[in-house]
Amino acid sequence: DQMMTLGMLGRSSQTPSVVGLSFKLSAVGEALSDLEDDFDESVSLSPTKPRTATNMSVRNTQWMMSLDEDTALVGGDLGELARELGASLLDNTDPSQSRLSDIRPPGEDAPPAFKGIAAMDGFRHLSGSWLEQWQSQLSGVRHGMFNFQHRKLQSFGGHSSAVRCLHVHPQEHLLLTGSRDKTVRLWSLANHGDGTSASSARLVYAKHHKPVSFVQLIERTGAVASFDGSLHLWDPETSHQLKQIEFNRVGVTSVAALPPPYPQLVVAATDGTLRFVDMRIGSLQHEFKMVPGPTGQVRALAADAGASTIAAGFSTGYMALAELRTGTLLQAWRAHESDILQIKSPAEHHFVTSSTDQTLSLWNDSSNRLASFRGHSDSVHCLGFMAEQIVSITANNRVGVHSSMDNQALFRSWKLRPDIFRGAISALGVLPINRLLILAGEGGQVVLLG
Repeated sequence: DQMMTLGMLGRSSQTPSVVGLSFKLSAVGEALSDLEDDFDESVSLSPTKPRTATNMSVRNTQWMMSLDEDTALVGGDLGELARELGASLLDNTDPSQSRLSDIRPPGEDAPPAFKGIAAMDGFRHLSGSWLEQWQSQLSGVRHGMFNFQHRKLQSFGGHSSAVRCLHVHPQEHLLLTGSRDKTVRLWSLANHGDGTSASSARLVYAKHHKPVSFVQLIERTGAVASFDGSLHLWDPETSHQLKQIEFNRVGVTSVAALPPPYPQLVVAATDGTLRFVDMRIGSLQHEFKMVPGPTGQVRALAADAGASTIAAGFSTGYMALAELRTGTLLQAWRAHESDILQIKSPAEHHFVTSSTDQTLSLWNDSSNRLASFRGHSDSVHCLGFMAEQIVSITANNRVGVHSSMDNQALFRSWKLRPDIFRGAISALGVLPINRLLILAGEGGQVVLLG
């Protein structure tokens, strides 16, 4: 027996009107640890505060779903329950007043976790690699160290040249990719078929004149920012351009977004100056010099998860931290022996860095190295986080996972099979809710993998 937790993600009038519905499946002993032994004989939805993780948040209202212990959460029963419950929420009705038999099914924009499960009255059944993926979820694989299975779930076709950047919506239902072919494409992360089919982009933004190196959805405004030497701000529903900001007199080496809900982007120039752009009004806000003296060019930028500090990694291996509000330099030190390739922040006041010296390190904002992660024999050029785990990609197409962010972390790695992904990996997206990866390549290929 398994317990299914449905997480309903709220609508936003500033983002594409797609509602994310994700499934968390876990062993019954863990999922029911705080529940009473006896359950009500019917499916009940009530606006009472839940006592366990089996809850859903819909527009700040907490709903608790309790299931009869005899309910079989497999096959058609699971699909029927998911369809009826999900549709009631999509209709924005009060579930406590709704009759499940009167509810219509959801639209085509339902995300993979919902569309893959629903299997009644014309809904597609799970098959192929999608079936294998959900069997592994039902078996309790959602917990513990991420185990890469080389399971291709979806392909996204359309780019004619290398994909240089991608952005996964936090609700994991939308994907943005930017390419050397001078386009940005918006994709729906809804499954199709048995994992062998290719999806087409929902929208293509084609107003760039140079290769696109950065793309991000600005959650505060609902607009997309993409960069090709100039910064484009555009509507993801119509592809209408809202603003274009030029940087003609400076060379730009790196771009980063502040974490939500902050609406600023940070643009690093060749001279080490950081320029802050307020995306609400589409104009420069302020700027400051990151590090005085010859420290090389900024290769990577990241604000910490609390938006209190910003870190810059330089071509000389130096790393610098500054206070975001004032620009005050906090620390500058030699973090690596050569180019810093990636900086990501897993938590407030903490940063993970990778370098061409083949090292991977965790730092705090006092310049203390908290951990060094061993395992890879090549440089890590793509990084992401899955809960407390670090997912990394090397130049020779190895996928690596460190189980924790300390010196006791276990390490596993897999050489990517050529029948799953051909060519060099150029960008990585991590879907921590669904425990999936998105890989993009130098040939323009984009795939969703489990």
